[in-house]
Amino acid sequence: MAQDYTEWIEKEIKSSEGLQKIVERIKTVKDQKCLVISHDDPDGITACLILKRLLDKLGAEVDYSFPPSYILTKEQLASTVKKKRYELLFILDKGTTSYYDEHTMIIKDIVVIDHHFPDLPEGPPKKCLLYNPNSDPQAGEYIRCSTSFLVHMIATNLGLREDYDDFLCFIGLKGDFAIDPATGEVSKFTQSFYETYEKNLKNLLTPLKSRPTMFDITQREKTSLLSRITELIHGTCGGGFQYFYNDRAKSLKGVDQVDLIFTSLFKYGRKNPNISNLKRLDHFLNEIPYRWVIQQLYKYYLKDWENATHLLDSTTSLGKMGRVAIHLFIGEEVPLLPMVGSAKLYDLTKDSGEKHLLLVMINKESGGGTHFSLRATSDRINCGKICHTLANRLVRKYGFPNLITGGGHSRAAECKTRTAPVPTSSAVLAFFRLYEQLRNLSLRADKNGLKKREKEIAIDLGLDYLK
Repeated sequence: MAQDYTEWIEKEIKSSEGLQKIVERIKTVKDQKCLVISHDDPDGITACLILKRLLDKLGAEVDYSFPPSYILTKEQLASTVKKKRYELLFILDKGTTSYYDEHTMIIKDIVVIDHHFPDLPEGPPKKCLLYNPNSDPQAGEYIRCSTSFLVHMIATNLGLREDYDDFLCFIGLKGDFAIDPATGEVSKFTQSFYETYEKNLKNLLTPLKSRPTMFDITQREKTSLLSRITELIHGTCGGGFQYFYNDRAKSLKGVDQVDLIFTSLFKYGRKNPNISNLKRLDHFLNEIPYRWVIQQLYKYYLKDWENATHLLDSTTSLGKMGRVAIHLFIGEEVPLLPMVGSAKLYDLTKDSGEKHLLLVMINKESGGGTHFSLRATSDRINCGKICHTLANRLVRKYGFPNLITGGGHSRAAECKTRTAPVPTSSAVLAFFRLYEQLRNLSLRADKNGLKKREKEIAIDLGLDYLK
């Protein structure tokens, strides 16, 4: 039996000076102008929703924005702020980086709530209020959670959470693979929340026989209504990868998919829906605002999923590194590649019998740029560190830090060059140079061991199995 959720939160607040200060700062937002900038994926959207609902109840004036890049740049912030004066900025689910200290020149008070490992070697910001249970990457293994969960903790501690916030939190947790109702997997950090609210939402969490979703990656025989709803949101908002369908139909021209999903879920929450009555995905679709547009987007998503699944059959093996089997796919204008790759990872694992497997996907995108996407079945090789390092090296050579970004989790990460003038051949060459460096370090570690500084470098680059 997990600890009582409210007691667990109080204990977590006492152990985190950053979280203490954030809770106290939020208590003072009445009549203040607040800007919330969040990641444009299911976790970022639901975290923003929970926080906006909380700030509204506290009497703040709230604006929000979902810039496309993972790291919030100064240029994006300045463009969003324009001439409006904000007393407080929240940066949600968009990385933990010392770079955000520079943003205090635009908005003095900044709160960063995130769950990704911080940039290395720079580390977390010093001038911002920060809550991130993974702020110290040397403290141990990655703590699986979501930003929606971290914001839900704050709302609960302030006595302002509602049942709908629980629903949003579950979506964020599922979207970032912190829980899997179909298999019963729940991360330890979120267990008290899960056990407190699962009885109210058993309809979402009960395993069911249906089409497996992009989130059913450790098995494909069963899913859950939560996974199906989260996939709908992921597929129609662009999933943080900006897979948009504005060019597919005239009726979709000019549709901002991220804002569409945020607004739909926000208005849906105002109806005080009885989420426990939902039995099927179409029940949910029939209740939410703008359902006809969302249904149209979802149909295009499903069609692209089927097409991309066939293309990934050309994946090839690169051998092993630190007992991790490496597989590679290179394609051009392949839609939904990261999400489809997560499902492909299950097929590769099942067919090969390998416990530790890493899938590297490289895609030349239709809108310009190169997209590197990494998916893994274990934490032995850290995908987030690899993508972050690759992005940093490309930025050092070509510039454009607002376009070239990279990072993520230990088992899922991205690096994108977008419209920066980086030839795909050069980007691919940079990746394989990094891969060769990792491979050489791994081979030397296995053969003769590494010196202390070499081992530190290897771990910083992503060879976490050497910890």
